[in-house]
Amino acid sequence: ADTFRLNYNLYFAQLDLINAKGDTVQVKPSRELKLVQIGGNIFYHDDRRGYIEVLYQAPISLGVLTILSTVKMVYASGSFEGTSSGMDTRGIPSVYDRYYKRATTYFFIDGNNKLHKAIRPSVLKLYANHKKAINAYLDENKIDFTRERDLFQLLNFCNRL
Repeated sequence: ADTFRLNYNLYFAQLDLINAKGDTVQVKPSRELKLVQIGGNIFYHDDRRGYIEVLYQAPISLGVLTILSTVKMVYASGSFEGTSSGMDTRGIPSVYDRYYKRATTYFFIDGNNKLHKAIRPSVLKLYANHKKAINAYLDENKIDFTRERDLFQLLNFCNRL
């Protein structure tokens, strides 16, 4: 297997490669590239959603898509020429100071590497033979589908059924 120096770029939600010259270049997404390991982190490439970091590996795994999301843009200085509202400004020099936050979307990954948004109906569909036990568990434990710790807890329970 080939070894490359890679980084996951939160700003562009892409993989970057550090080449032999030390330059950072974008890894062009391809259908052949499905799994990438960066240090101890494994990323699954989905053609529609991009790179999903695999947080928990099991019959039904947990993955997360992490990006930087613009919180606000404040005019700093310069000309507004060449910009329009609603336009994606990533990588374009700006007249704004930009403020970001880390945004995460969680997914369940089934045995066929299909992504399912981490929501109650998805877990019930993925474990269709155990709906009653899972509904009882969800009601009793007040699982928050936006919290990584809760999703680990839920999958630990479900994967033992």
